[in-house]
Amino acid sequence: MLHPLHEHLLVIGLVRRIGLAGKLIGHEDWVNTIEFNCCGDHLVSGFDNRRVMLWNVASNALVLSYDSGHARNVLQARIMPFINDTVIVTSGGDGQVRLGQVADNGNLQTIELGKHNAHVHRLAVEPGSPHMFYSCGEDGFIQRVS
Repeated sequence: MLHPLHEHLLVIGLVRRIGLAGKLIGHEDWVNTIEFNCCGDHLVSGFDNRRVMLWNVASNALVLSYDSGHARNVLQARIMPFINDTVIVTSGGDGQVRLGQVADNGNLQTIELGKHNAHVHRLAVEPGSPHMFYSCGEDGFIQRVS
């Protein structure tokens, strides 16, 4: 066990080493959500302007940007695991839960998978499953989507 003074010095040293490592440039509106993929090499973000962006973390490069299909702001976005970062689920202020999928030809399609009666603030991907997730909203319901 470290002496409290040594702990304090370690924390101060860590804080001094933390700094801005890069910026993801391209946001035109409020960013409401960011989430890593399961490998940690990509990040998805969602905005008030209803757009979703997929980023390469190492290069800070924008990989994909698309209109989510939501009628209001994107509040949550998640990359589904184990399917090459080609499926992104989103939830929004319009109560919708939507899926965006990159097709083999490179086109992106979005479809509505579920609907709440109010804002949907959180999505949770079932661990180990590329096809199962949960949504919860201001309507007091938790929905399982597969």
